[in-house]
Amino acid sequence: MRFREIINEISDRVKQATRDRWQQEDENLTDQQIDYYLDRWDRFAKSFPEDKRDITQLSFADAENLIDAAEARQALRGKKKSKTTAQTNGAMPGHIYNKNNLVIYKGDSKPKCIQYGSDYTWCISRSDGANLYNRYRFSGGEPVFYFVFDKDLPKNNPWHAVVIYVTRDNRYLVAPADNPGDQEMTWQQISQKQPKLSQLQNLFKPEPPSAEEKADYQKYGKPVSSETYDNFSYQEKIKYIEFGNELDSNQEAELDSQLLSLYSKQNPQDLSRDSLNRLSPGDFRYVLKNALLDIHTLVEIGQEGDSKKQKIVWEAITQNADYAYLYASEVIGGRFPEGEAAIAQGADYAYSYAFGVIKGRFPEPHREKAEANIKQSPYWEAYVNFVKREENQ
Repeated sequence: MRFREIINEISDRVKQATRDRWQQEDENLTDQQIDYYLDRWDRFAKSFPEDKRDITQLSFADAENLIDAAEARQALRGKKKSKTTAQTNGAMPGHIYNKNNLVIYKGDSKPKCIQYGSDYTWCISRSDGANLYNRYRFSGGEPVFYFVFDKDLPKNNPWHAVVIYVTRDNRYLVAPADNPGDQEMTWQQISQKQPKLSQLQNLFKPEPPSAEEKADYQKYGKPVSSETYDNFSYQEKIKYIEFGNELDSNQEAELDSQLLSLYSKQNPQDLSRDSLNRLSPGDFRYVLKNALLDIHTLVEIGQEGDSKKQKIVWEAITQNADYAYLYASEVIGGRFPEGEAAIAQGADYAYSYAFGVIKGRFPEPHREKAEANIKQSPYWEAYVNFVKREENQ
């Protein structure tokens, strides 16, 4: 078991009770949305204030804000390396403003929010079933989302990228890149944080969902019975999948290649072994990037697949820290030199690899990187003491 799952781990019983409680708070929450936060609780809980570490005392909104902020801080520290399209020399299609090194996009649909917010941690920009776009869009405020990127600001400035929600009653809620939670602000306050916006308030207009959007949400926004799904037309099944609904095993097995490709992007974590084998190389890469597959399943797919799948699996195992660590700890049961460059990138894996897998100091040539990361974490003192004990034996 990974070290980060041992500390602050919550039991299955507590998770189920929390899941039930959160669904009572908001019946529109899906299992994938709730599981997204429950699965990440073990990873981040130690970094929360002491009065915020008991998940049984927190609402879904509380947990959402805490974990979103923790993921954003991690991204800003460079643990998630990314190149945001809006930060490059050009701008993505669809912008409503592109002057003075300031680019603004209107995210009036889920696909647009996913595209504009890629490589950031905003919950409306997730590419899988944990995306909360519909939960926000069809809430009482019915906000529309504006993505603002300032290419003159460094990435360690949270306002280099910000989402401004404009509600139907013309209120502004703001989520900067560090994602500390949605904060209501006046336009004057926003302009003080980002002066380039001071004369651009007219671009940020309310836009409640259309009658067609509301009808689609009512029809496809919640799981339906197997009989209802079977009676859907092909186009209706596309919409149902796009809303992030999870299919049962029979429905998933019957998807053709086009629908399976779409489903894999909405629910990459929940695909069956057969579906993983049927995916195209491109879709398989997407799943590996956006979901954490069982390491034994991944290895078996690599052994059984064609040369393209084998190459993709090996790249994942050697270049992705999650898979590299799991391969070392659960498959090899010992040192995995080819994956150490990836493992060294994060403090939790670097510490767990040294402490639990190789039972010694992190090896060269990636020792300097690994120990620099561990030094910035709560594990440093334990790591130093462990290395001293091992070296004295």
